[in-house]
Amino acid sequence: MQTIPSITISNGSPVMALPLTLVVLASMLKDAFEDHKRHKSDKSENTKKCKVYDQLKDKFEDKNWMDIGVGQLVRIQSEEFVPADILLLRSSDAK
Repeated sequence: MQTIPSITISNGSPVMALPLTLVVLASMLKDAFEDHKRHKSDKSENTKKCKVYDQLKDKFEDKNWMDIGVGQLVRIQSEEFVPADILLLRSSDAK
C-alpha cells in the first residue's frame, strides 16, 4: 500500500519491505532448525530395536521399529519402550 501514490505516507518507497523480509527470514530459519531436530529425533526413534517373530525361523529376532509390518508379532519386555501403533493382544504382567 505504500507504493500507491494516493494513500502513501512514505512518498512511494516501500519502507516496510526490509523489516517484513527480516521477520519472514527469521521465521524460516527457526522452522528449518526445528524440522532438522525433528528429523534427527525421528531417525533415532525409528532405528530402535525390538523383538519380532520370524515364522520361517520360528524365533524372535531383532528388527528396527521402522521395519515392523502389519500383522507381525512383537515381544515387548518389562520397562521396554513400545513402538507406535501396537495392538496389545496379551500381557503376562501381574500388575
